[in-house]
Amino acid sequence: MILGPGDAAEQVRVTMRNIELILLEMGGSLSELAKAVIYVRTDNAANMGNAWEAYVEVMGDWQPATTLVGVTELGGGPAPLVEIEVTAVLR
Repeated sequence: MILGPGDAAEQVRVTMRNIELILLEMGGSLSELAKAVIYVRTDNAANMGNAWEAYVEVMGDWQPATTLVGVTELGGGPAPLVEIEVTAVLR
């Protein structure tokens, strides 16, 4: 099920909340992120900017090395607008 259909910003927020929950289960937090790659479908020109703004909003003052990549397609059909890959360092 895709939450936030048609809304790249909401898909970033939902995905980052899921990532945060996984990190919390492992005893970490978003501040342990060392790197993020955000893949965004570019069939709507606003998706890139909306996704980036939502990511910055979620991350606040902590900004790990981040790459925003525009793609023409993501797995899962037309509904997913965003895919996020992260690397965290837990101590």
